[in-house]
Amino acid sequence: MKKILGKIGNNSSLPLARFQSFAKRVLGVPRAPGDVNGNGAVNVADALRVLDMLTSAEPMPKPGSESFAAADVNRDSKVDVTDARLILQYALGITSKL
Repeated sequence: MKKILGKIGNNSSLPLARFQSFAKRVLGVPRAPGDVNGNGAVNVADALRVLDMLTSAEPMPKPGSESFAAADVNRDSKVDVTDARLILQYALGITSKL
């Protein structure tokens, strides 16, 4: 799967996000905790998206949804600044797990 994702993400006419959407539907591949924007990677953009949700610049996902689960990395049933901090620490390599 990793080999396929690498080829699709680099030099293919099939965009990575479209392939991931297909893989999720067909294979049941869940979104990773912290991958708030659903692009297949946990990075600074995910932490910024959580902050956008908290300031109402982005809509807050509904509790129980896949998007909410991806944003609620500490699993305390709420999306807050702690989740953004944990995602940022992971993205910057300060911590090795979410």
